[in-house]
Amino acid sequence: MLNPVYCSGCGLRLAIPPGHAKTKLRCAECGVFNEIPREVLEALAANVPNLVEEPVKPQAAPVRPKAVPEPEPEENDQTYGFLKEPAPPIATPVIEKPAAKPKIKEKRDKKPVSDEDAPREVLIQGTTDDDGNPYQVTGDIATRRCPECEKKVDVRRAICGHCGYNFETKEKAERTFESIDREWEAGWPFQQRIATFAAFQLVNLVLMIASIVMGHGVPLSFVMVLMMVGLQAFLVGTYERLNLKRTERGKVTLLHTWRYAFIARPSVTIKWKEHEGVTVTRDNDFDLGSWVCAFILFGYACVPGILFWWFVIRPDKVTVTLCKDHGTPATPLFRTANQDRAHEIMEVVSDITTLPIQK
Repeated sequence: MLNPVYCSGCGLRLAIPPGHAKTKLRCAECGVFNEIPREVLEALAANVPNLVEEPVKPQAAPVRPKAVPEPEPEENDQTYGFLKEPAPPIATPVIEKPAAKPKIKEKRDKKPVSDEDAPREVLIQGTTDDDGNPYQVTGDIATRRCPECEKKVDVRRAICGHCGYNFETKEKAERTFESIDREWEAGWPFQQRIATFAAFQLVNLVLMIASIVMGHGVPLSFVMVLMMVGLQAFLVGTYERLNLKRTERGKVTLLHTWRYAFIARPSVTIKWKEHEGVTVTRDNDFDLGSWVCAFILFGYACVPGILFWWFVIRPDKVTVTLCKDHGTPATPLFRTANQDRAHEIMEVVSDITTLPIQK
């Protein structure tokens, strides 16, 4: 008589049907496939009895109730707990809980999101965990593209600052703006430059009369004075100008103009919408062209060269610049030696064009 076969999963005795020729048998209780010994298979083939039986489930151990400890007798109790009847159980009153009131969500004004908590734009996809994979790289505050003007707008803004498109209502709002016309000139104002140039001409007239009296001749004196007039016009009348205009419909125009010897060059319209911000940069580079002009002016009695060095080369200059590619200075707007004036221009340009200030 062979030993019975038990399930390796639940311990149930397996009932092997007659004629079973496979090497495995699935348990009807837990579903685990069990290996059937070779001698059992051979016995099944030879019709050995006592192998086919009903499965017998293992009986679980009976659960014994926990013993309730008897109360200890009191000190003056002479019955020692034998004659003392147990106290009747105290009925616990059932207190019905009131029905819970439905929670009402209060509408609260959302606090403005600071620049530190604002979502950042993902530049390179990666991981934020130290798992050996490339890290995720984020840039400036995340932006979205306006479907009306196709400009990038801060995700925290509900209305596009360029065209007035409302991201919530999907409509372009008609707005009326205050007309603005601002102008900044480098160095002295135009009227002061004209007055200075007129004063130089009085000095030139006196020098020409003195040269003629000294016997240098009228043609030579005139040529010398004419050269001085040209140098003075270049020195006093060469500067740049920036104009910022906004119409009632919100169209903003930036114009940059250079004057050479009081002659205005054609104004250049700056495409500020192609930029992402505005900043102020400090100029510490060596300007070869300025020094060449200074050495040329030094040859004329040294005075024009000294004035050119004093007003053009000597001061530390700062430049108001439009930025591209995440804060990279790209297009200069205005160059000046007055830092307060440069920051004023930067703030006005940022306020009118809605370009953020890059630090």
